[in-house]
Amino acid sequence: MESIALRKTTSALIAALAIATTLLNAGCVKSYLTDSSAMLRFSLDTLSFDTVFTQMGTTVRVVKVYNDHNAPLMLETVTMKGGDGSRFRMNVDGDSSRVVRNVEVGAHDSLFLFVRANINPNDQASPFLVEDAMVFAFNGKKQELPVRAYGRNAVYHVPNRRIFAGMDPSTGDSVFLNYSI
Repeated sequence: MESIALRKTTSALIAALAIATTLLNAGCVKSYLTDSSAMLRFSLDTLSFDTVFTQMGTTVRVVKVYNDHNAPLMLETVTMKGGDGSRFRMNVDGDSSRVVRNVEVGAHDSLFLFVRANINPNDQASPFLVEDAMVFAFNGKKQELPVRAYGRNAVYHVPNRRIFAGMDPSTGDSVFLNYSI
């Protein structure tokens, strides 16, 4: 008899605990900042790469995105303005997709973004500028962070082979890079 009473009591406690958990979780709906005048703050006003040699990727640059508000903010999308044709690649919260969706930035918190550049050669002898922008869409609006890199055509010399990138080395206008292993 005691075991039947103990089972009934245990079952009643488990049921009560399940109901209490359900009620508590129902009240925990996260509310995001929806004010259309809200702005993000960035650790830089422009993300710049200095002298990127063609066909050679850059090191990764870091940008911090700050939410200075009292409520979390949901970034609906983060993307490069140039889309698939952009010479810049980003990693947002571990996601390196071309369009990153639904990224939460907590209240008074920040988010790290990692960006690299890879520039194709062209026929210019002097350095050239490649520009784009990171676009953050939230609360029905978009905010941009300019991104730029100064590209330079180069001729690469690698032991046992010679790779030409960009201009003909006979012009004397190209940068020559020697690799050693």
